[in-house]
Amino acid sequence: MKNKKILSILLTTIMIFSVFNATPVMAAGEALPVVTEDKAEISFFDDIIAFFSDIIAFITDLFDFQTELPDVSEWTDEEIIEYYKKAARKARWEKPEREYILNDYSFDGYFSDGDKITDKDFAQNFPAVFEGINEAGVKGNVMGDYKKLTVGDCKSIKAYTEDDYTVIEIKFKEQFDSVDDSEDKITVSHGMLDFGKLTPALSRFNMMGMTMKINDATADYSNAIAKVRINSSGKVEYGTWLYDALCLMNVTGKYTFIPELSLEYDMMMDVSCTMTLGGGF
Repeated sequence: MKNKKILSILLTTIMIFSVFNATPVMAAGEALPVVTEDKAEISFFDDIIAFFSDIIAFITDLFDFQTELPDVSEWTDEEIIEYYKKAARKARWEKPEREYILNDYSFDGYFSDGDKITDKDFAQNFPAVFEGINEAGVKGNVMGDYKKLTVGDCKSIKAYTEDDYTVIEIKFKEQFDSVDDSEDKITVSHGMLDFGKLTPALSRFNMMGMTMKINDATADYSNAIAKVRINSSGKVEYGTWLYDALCLMNVTGKYTFIPELSLEYDMMMDVSCTMTLGGGF
């Protein structure tokens, strides 16, 4: 059926962009998360606080005249983390190069009339949409929600001097993110930019003439590593951040333009992400 072929193409676009919700969904259509007035009010005041925090950080950086490399030989883990956070503040406007690599995926979906959404339809459209994700602009600090970073988020922490740089290498603990916030264990996103928080506020959205409901979604992050070279002024000149993520989703959807037709699918994506500044390290 021709209509279902078109719907399969739209569906591929929607489900991939719904996973990568930190990337600009505008490339595929406007996502409209369901947000209550209370959540909107909290978000407004959070934005105001963040705005003034950025002004204070800018003034602090302006008068930070560090010209020599610090002696890291006797730094504690806490001191290394604080220096990483200081460098992250200075790097918050830097836009990294980023690449997602799809290691494996599976898809199982059905229309409400019993017809299966074929793997072939999914596979044919997947590469083009995935390429669009890679080409989309990066939003957010490549070094993540650094203000929340703690030693407890890390498996190992190391700092040393090499040539004219302070080098910091961090291996992060596993992160588990889900639409059920009570189950979350956030670690990786405190040290690097992940592909977006799964939250109940995004469990239902409208996109490209479809109303999609995310019944369940999880993202398991592993093998997350940050390596940065920080120059004598405290700025990251070279950096590499990488992680693996296993994403699982169960989604139902309805088409506003074909009200009698709905769908449900389960999807798995095994993804690796690499981000770099200055060509990487």
